[in-house]
Amino acid sequence: MSGKLEVLKVGDQGAGDHQKKNRTSSEKELMREGGSLEYWNDYKMDNEGVREAWKRWDEEIERKKALGVRDIPTSAISSLYTPEPLINTLYKLMDVTHQLLVSRGIPYWCYYGTLLGYTRHGGIIPWDDDIDIMVPVEYKKDIESLEDVLRTCFGYRLSYYDYAKDSEGISLVTDTMFKIWTHVPELNRNVFLDINFYTASDTDYTVLGSLSCEVDTAPRKWVDPVVEGRLGPVTVRVPARGVELCQMLYGGECMNQAQTGYFDHVNPGTVEEGDQLKRFDVTHLIGIPAQTSYQTKQYNFD
Repeated sequence: MSGKLEVLKVGDQGAGDHQKKNRTSSEKELMREGGSLEYWNDYKMDNEGVREAWKRWDEEIERKKALGVRDIPTSAISSLYTPEPLINTLYKLMDVTHQLLVSRGIPYWCYYGTLLGYTRHGGIIPWDDDIDIMVPVEYKKDIESLEDVLRTCFGYRLSYYDYAKDSEGISLVTDTMFKIWTHVPELNRNVFLDINFYTASDTDYTVLGSLSCEVDTAPRKWVDPVVEGRLGPVTVRVPARGVELCQMLYGGECMNQAQTGYFDHVNPGTVEEGDQLKRFDVTHLIGIPAQTSYQTKQYNFD
């Protein structure tokens, strides 16, 4: 390794600048009202403040909420799709990570929205914008040791993300994970592959520091044995019974319905707290992943 692993703390800058910013009173208010600044720093455009980014996000969500009805037309759903340059970057991130982890003997499996994309669409969900994998906690040092090869061979960054209290003492979600990430210049966005660590008991795998601040477990009987499959054009490792896991995570109808809900990479749209969730049919999108021009290749890690 070249040195201490980079830490992306809540409130750090995105797009390659990780110096602590001097927060304005407006931004401190935003943290209390809207939670983590990490998303806003990643989401904001050039010459746009965090508050302006939040306002633009709210306006976009209002547009998406209006589409949260049953039998939503395909043309309307497609307006929510993640841009292809970002999807191409996600597929390469996954491809590189899979080949690197396999070559180093580090076990992993896809989870959360990535697993839902695998089971429902056969690839990345058309409106998803990150990758989630699970790695046993005892391999954390092995993951950390990949920093140099990721940076040297691909220009990727490996960072330790900390969801603890920030320097202002504002309580945020408590979580730790590693992120492999890169920047997409044409979209002015950072793109992330999240590495979630877990512990094992006789019956369950337990995610360390779930973002929901709740205990997040996956029954071993649905995960084991982990098998290889295809996420769009790339090979990945997935739980043996992914459908059951997705239904546990996202509800029994998740294989043929999507729903508006909190903006979480999986559901196109959002509702205010207390509003009734609206579901809409995505049967016509089963087996149809996000469009991509990415083609897998054999990567060299020397």
